[in-house]
Amino acid sequence: MMLGYGPEVWGILLFSLGLIFQDRVTLAAGASIANEFGGQEIEVEDRDVYLELAVVSDAAPTTTSPVFTLVTGPDIVARSRVMSEINRFPQYPEDVTITDAVGAFQRKILQLTNSDSVSHVIRILAKTTPI
Repeated sequence: MMLGYGPEVWGILLFSLGLIFQDRVTLAAGASIANEFGGQEIEVEDRDVYLELAVVSDAAPTTTSPVFTLVTGPDIVARSRVMSEINRFPQYPEDVTITDAVGAFQRKILQLTNSDSVSHVIRILAKTTPI
């Protein structure tokens, strides 16, 4: 028994908490990542969740802005969307630009693409909250 609560209370508390996914990726010029969420706990969850996402780049592009595509289950939420260029880790909730309700066991795919002539550091913040 932890802190005076039985396992059933801890199970309820843990179930009510969402996930927070943060990552920093360096994308070379012309590179792309097929699924940044691939193999992570956030990729598929066993309950309905509300997804909040912020994707930012480190600097203004020289030729073409880096873009991202977000697919949740059967929905294409954002296609080739330009990343903001704030050169810091995204702050919650100020920098969140994408929100979506995602059903249980639906896969989340976040594709990152850098068509620019220089590399960029991409920072990602994703938060899910059970519905």
